[in-house]
Amino acid sequence: MRMLPCQPYDNNSTAELQVFEKFSQFPSLDKTSVCFHSLNVPRHIKQRFGEADFVLLSRYGLFVFEVKGGSVSRDKEGLWHFRDKKGIDHTSRRSPFVQANDALHSIKNDLGNQLGHPLITRMCIGYGVIFPDCALDLETLEWDPKTLLDAAAFDCFDAWLKALIRYWISLDRRKTATRLSDEEIQQIEAYLRPEFETLACLSAQLDTIHDRMCRLTHDQFRLLDVAQANDRVMCSGGAGTGKTLMAAELCRRAAQSHNTVLFVCKSVWLERYLHARLRKPNLLVSTIDQLELKAQQNRIKSFDRLIVDEGQDLFNFDDLATLASFLNGSFSTGCWTIFHDINHQSGIWGCYQKQALDSLLKMNPVCIPLRKNCRNTTPILKKIQALTQYDIGDTGTGHGPEVVIHPSHGHPERELARELNRLVTREGVALGDITILSPVPFKVSCAALLNKASRSNIQVLDENSIQDIFLIPKISYARIHEFKGLENKCILLVDLDHHYQDEKYLPLLYVGMSRAMASLSLILS
Repeated sequence: MRMLPCQPYDNNSTAELQVFEKFSQFPSLDKTSVCFHSLNVPRHIKQRFGEADFVLLSRYGLFVFEVKGGSVSRDKEGLWHFRDKKGIDHTSRRSPFVQANDALHSIKNDLGNQLGHPLITRMCIGYGVIFPDCALDLETLEWDPKTLLDAAAFDCFDAWLKALIRYWISLDRRKTATRLSDEEIQQIEAYLRPEFETLACLSAQLDTIHDRMCRLTHDQFRLLDVAQANDRVMCSGGAGTGKTLMAAELCRRAAQSHNTVLFVCKSVWLERYLHARLRKPNLLVSTIDQLELKAQQNRIKSFDRLIVDEGQDLFNFDDLATLASFLNGSFSTGCWTIFHDINHQSGIWGCYQKQALDSLLKMNPVCIPLRKNCRNTTPILKKIQALTQYDIGDTGTGHGPEVVIHPSHGHPERELARELNRLVTREGVALGDITILSPVPFKVSCAALLNKASRSNIQVLDENSIQDIFLIPKISYARIHEFKGLENKCILLVDLDHHYQDEKYLPLLYVGMSRAMASLSLILS
């Protein structure tokens, strides 16, 4: 006899353990017969919730067994008493025979609703009651002795069980009654106690991943003490190592000292995003291209401290000369900190000149390498390294969903629609947690080919809306290079069909993939 589970549940019932052993040793009725131990019955015909101690399913039908251990008695008022091995008295007005019968018909009704009544109504059903610890030699109108197995006959379990099945088959005089096939038994078994393995939906994982990211970022912040204690600092790290967050925090700390602080980057989008979050009277946030105009508008000729993010975009002599003109003491004696990723993002924005970087390094700044990736999960980190061969830090934020790569087969908009439907409908991800990134404008992207309803859920970002990206209750769309320095929980990369395998586009692929905090999907030919 095959048992499910293969080991008995530990429910403190010695009687059920004895019966479990008997069923386990019973010769199989047929090759697919199975016995369930402790089967929950949530849709019980008499109770809010019920349970069947044992349920036997075979080609002969479905049979339910109620087990009562210890001593059993019934008083003149019809109240049943069951005294367990600890001497505790349990009472019930429902007899074990009624309990078994109710559980049987509850299971039958549920099976009929789920699998169809024709199958279930032609199936033989029955029940039995087992008292392994006490003998009950009693003739009564209320139950048939053939349905009871007590301690006196417990050693003859096999013979009693076969006789019980014959008894219920003999009572079933329906012309439609037939034996169950192997396939029908498997179908019923799959419903009564299915095997399954599931993962938490992505929406439930996002907050956990974000919490891990925040803890890692907090660890990175300890390096800011080093940056604060030194006048000239070069801080380098791959995408996702927390450079922008550290730069923003360093701005807050520097501004609190009442010094004039200048924060500079190349991207207008990043400047707008950080400007909305860094509002200090002695702090100016600007792009390199707008610096002269903004400084003039704020009537500031020079700054006590310079902080640069995405420094690789400004490593050329023209931009460094502009920065030097606004820094007290210039680069040689002034206070400055530059966060950069020279190896992998240079050239996407701005012009890179290695000699310009070398001129900064000759001033002997304190160099702080960032090795811990605090944005990307381990699967995303590994996929980026596999496709680009770039080193973007170690470990990542831990486990997370695997990276999904969809072949488009000439219709990328269909795969995009399916992936969006999976994330939103099946995984329960909020629209605002999803960003579609592409190397091309929206109007020529496959995203523009989505149906009208899907397009209505997409917000095409610009330099004005980017500062409120996490307040927009829609899926955001942006070009990859414009989204540099930013991030979202779920990233979908599209329109890379002709670019992702070209070595000169690896920095673009690298930037796009590394924006994903928890979920990354690529749609490629």
